[in-house]
Amino acid sequence: MNCTGVRGLSKLGECTKSEERALKKAWLPALRKAVTCATCIFALVSTGVHAVEKPQSIVVTTTQQGLHQWKDRQGTLIWIAGTEADTVVYRRSFTFYFKSKTSPELVHVPIIEGPVDFTITWHSASRGETTNADAVVAIKNEIIRRIIVTREKSGKTLKTVNYVLVHDDPEYPDGPNTIFKKVSSGSLATKVGQEISDELLKQLAARY
Repeated sequence: MNCTGVRGLSKLGECTKSEERALKKAWLPALRKAVTCATCIFALVSTGVHAVEKPQSIVVTTTQQGLHQWKDRQGTLIWIAGTEADTVVYRRSFTFYFKSKTSPELVHVPIIEGPVDFTITWHSASRGETTNADAVVAIKNEIIRRIIVTREKSGKTLKTVNYVLVHDDPEYPDGPNTIFKKVSSGSLATKVGQEISDELLKQLAARY
């Protein structure tokens, strides 16, 4: 072990046995702590898993691209957030899947507006620098909620829609078994300079 430059240890470069023991004793606790922290950070970044069993509040926005996972009592919800871009279009894409504890299959989770109106992949919308539709996914106390805010074509009104992840809903006896069900909606007049993100924050604040 080289001890050159370590205060109080050999200037010749090589540690004596006693110096080596002293160096290990001094640095080992800090090293263990650093390795533990690094391992935790790597696990969170690489897996994207968000546990929902304990009471907590988690919010994921459309800018957090990649794969996100949340566990509930029946399995794991998987959200893949991507981007579609070319010379004329730039928009975020959301696709949800659910993996039941009793099956290895990844099943699409549709966003349900009504009995015959559903979406498998949802897209944000923008024109120039103005966002016209955006969304967040929020989790608290095992409730997984999706909130969408859309600017109407007139530009004078914002529409908000609130969805909740549900399983085996009696309104849909033929399936799918897991859906984002529309539970409320509303609209409000826009103010000068009001952004979609501002209203999303208000919607979150009202529920979390």
